[in-house]
Amino acid sequence: MDPKSPIVCATDLSPGGARAVDLAARVAQDLRAPLRLVHATDLGGLRDRAASPAQRTLIERVEQRTAFLAEQLESERTRASATAPEVECALIEGRPWEAIVEDAHRTHAQLVVVGPHGQSGPAEVLRSAAMEWLLGITADRVVRRAPCPVLVAPHTGELPRLASGTFLVGLDFEPPSRVALDLALQLAKQLGARVHAVHVVPEILPAAVAAQHAAPIADDTIDHPAHEEAGARDRLAEMITEARARLDAAPPVDLHVVRGDPPVALGELALELGATLIVVGTHGRTGVAHALLGSVAERVLRRARRPVLCVRPAR
Repeated sequence: MDPKSPIVCATDLSPGGARAVDLAARVAQDLRAPLRLVHATDLGGLRDRAASPAQRTLIERVEQRTAFLAEQLESERTRASATAPEVECALIEGRPWEAIVEDAHRTHAQLVVVGPHGQSGPAEVLRSAAMEWLLGITADRVVRRAPCPVLVAPHTGELPRLASGTFLVGLDFEPPSRVALDLALQLAKQLGARVHAVHVVPEILPAAVAAQHAAPIADDTIDHPAHEEAGARDRLAEMITEARARLDAAPPVDLHVVRGDPPVALGELALELGATLIVVGTHGRTGVAHALLGSVAERVLRRARRPVLCVRPAR
């Protein structure tokens, strides 16, 4: 990460947005990076459509609303300035996720910070997982499209400092997780953090694999759990050795191989280890591929009680 590039924190000025600001300010302090707070609004589009004299009342209301949002954002900037060394703020126009991604591109952001993933409370119960995949929300879309890593604040729990903390990296041996491991090691080296790498062996065959077996699977074609976990540990150790070789003076890494549902297992291990940050790789799939395949990273976001750093390979 370039220390001169800003950290862009997107806030919707809600309590969840305030958590994102608090987290971003602490990260900016740890990384000694400038912080840029942004709030995205579509009010500019209303102003453009209200061009006739008969619509001046609407124009006035839009301008009043814009001024109110600017005041709230300035209050957040003042609050963040008590922690972060350099803070600016800006109202940006457009659909939230598009405006945030565009701002990150334009400012060459090293990191984007957003509020909690999804909704909480009764509304969440009414939305099926399939609808979430198809419709998406701001955090989802920013994670999949941002030009840099995206840090997502949790709904609840502490917002700890990253310096001298404990990082938990989820690895599945795919290219995105290798990129996530590299970034976790770089940050840990910079911030004096401890790194734990974990691979979760699923208890159930993935649907894509199971679908290939129309007939019952013979017992001798399935690895014994102990053999499977030993093989995963060997691959994990090799992956970490390669990553540490790419980074001079990389910090040591503790290895974990556990069995279970990856998002659940990652969240539980994070609490057990007292992790201050969870790091995961994501393919950044969009459209039909995302709707059909989903994302372990996004399931981690829904469950995690710790900040989650989502990293995807450069395109």
